[in-house]
Amino acid sequence: MYKKSIILMLCLILLISLPIGAVKKYKIFTIHNVLRNMENSLNKINDYSANFTLLNDKYKASGILYYKKPYYFRMNSGTDGSEIVTNGEKLWIHLPYYGLVAEQELVKSKRQLMFFSSRKKLYLLKRDYYFKFASGGRKNPKFYILDLTPKVTKIGFKWIKMWVDKKNGLIMRINSKTINNKDVNISFSNIKLNKGLSKSHFWFGMPDKNIQIIKNTILPVDIFKRRR
Repeated sequence: MYKKSIILMLCLILLISLPIGAVKKYKIFTIHNVLRNMENSLNKINDYSANFTLLNDKYKASGILYYKKPYYFRMNSGTDGSEIVTNGEKLWIHLPYYGLVAEQELVKSKRQLMFFSSRKKLYLLKRDYYFKFASGGRKNPKFYILDLTPKVTKIGFKWIKMWVDKKNGLIMRINSKTINNKDVNISFSNIKLNKGLSKSHFWFGMPDKNIQIIKNTILPVDIFKRRR
């Protein structure tokens, strides 16, 4: 009992003598802490822009994407001129290589439109995937590296690896494998936050009269076998 009391006293003295910074430094950082930091970062974002590099199986592209809270999104590819634009009520996919625009009506309810928010997407990831630190993912000096595995393996991805910036809580890189064994990787750079993007930035105009418009229909598979 005497030895136990001495050990307890030494532990208390050690804790009291450590500076606050040292206590924080050696605090155990859990997956819950990372996800909470990510959510806090998302809550502070009113608008966002970044350069991206995308690898989707054999397709490679790079360009710039824009986001404005709560559901405005634009993705412009500098590789082939394709665009993905949504104002939350309509979604446009412009594929100039194939000479077409796919236009899709989305949900009309403002409450349902919140489904498109970044915070909601993080919620869906937490709902559908298990999170854990990748090997060495806690010790990396710049990123928390996370491994995501699906709770249900029939849809989505077999696995996802995610790099989260330790300073700002933003996702900087994602590597993944689809259930069809296709690699889908994307990385972000030159990130700019809260620059006051206007809603008009997410306006979409039809390119020209010769474009084929497909409305509220799944794109036919054979469309990718031809170009205009």
